[in-house]
Amino acid sequence: MVKRLCPTKFSQMRESKGFTITDVAKILGKSERTVYRWENGTAQPSESVLRELGISYLTFPSQIG
Repeated sequence: MVKRLCPTKFSQMRESKGFTITDVAKILGKSERTVYRWENGTAQPSESVLRELGISYLTFPSQIG
C-alpha cells in the first residue's frame, strides 16, 4: 500500500517539533527545494522517506500522511 504525505499535516508536524525546512532537508539528506515541494504538495516522498520522517519526528508515518 502506497502512503501519501498530507502537506498540511507535514508542515504542522515540522513546525510543532521546531524544525525548519533546512533542518528536515539535512536530516533526510534531501535538498531544501525537495522538502518545500513536499509541503507545497507538488511532490511526494518515497515510502522509505516517509518511514524516516516518522523516526525523525518520533511519530508514526500515518500521523503525517
